[in-house]
Amino acid sequence: MQILIPALPISLLWVAVTGRVNWESLLVGYVIGVLTLAGLSLVGLRFHGRFTLRQLIALVRYSGLLLWNGIVSSVHVARMLMRPKIDLKTGILALKTGDTTPEQRLAALSAHGLNMTPGELVIDFDDDGTLYVHCLDLETSRLLLESEQQERLKLLREILGVTEHERPDRTD
Repeated sequence: MQILIPALPISLLWVAVTGRVNWESLLVGYVIGVLTLAGLSLVGLRFHGRFTLRQLIALVRYSGLLLWNGIVSSVHVARMLMRPKIDLKTGILALKTGDTTPEQRLAALSAHGLNMTPGELVIDFDDDGTLYVHCLDLETSRLLLESEQQERLKLLREILGVTEHERPDRTD
C-alpha cells in the first residue's frame, strides 16, 4: 500500500511531462511509479510512515531547487567559459551533511543533487557524511554552497519523512 498511493502523483507527473492526457498515459505513468518506488524499496530507500502531501510538496520544491541551481550554474559556467581569457579558480570544499548513518542516504542524495549542478562535482565523501566538492569557481561556490546544502538537506529530510528524532546529524 505504501507504494501504490505514492505512485499516483508520479503518474500525474508522467502525464504532465509527456503532454498526453489520456488513460493509457496515466496507466503507463502509474506502472513507472510503482516500479520506481519498488526499486527504491529494494535498495532500502523507504518512506517512513505514510506518504503525505507535505512530502509531495517537498519533492516538488526539491525538484524546483535542482532545476533553478542547474540553470543558474549553467549560465555562470557558460559566462566563465565565454570570456577571452578563462580564469578558473578551482578548488575543493568540504561540505557537511551530518549524515553519520551506515547507509548515508542523505549524503548520497545530496551528492547526487550537487553533481547535477554544472561547475561542481562531488569527488568523495567520508564516514561522517562530509562531501568533498570540486568547484570550478571556488570563491562563488564558497559563498553559495553551504546555504544551498542546508536547503537541500532540509527538503530531502522532508521527502524521506525523517523526523527530528531520526535526524542523522542530531547529537543527544
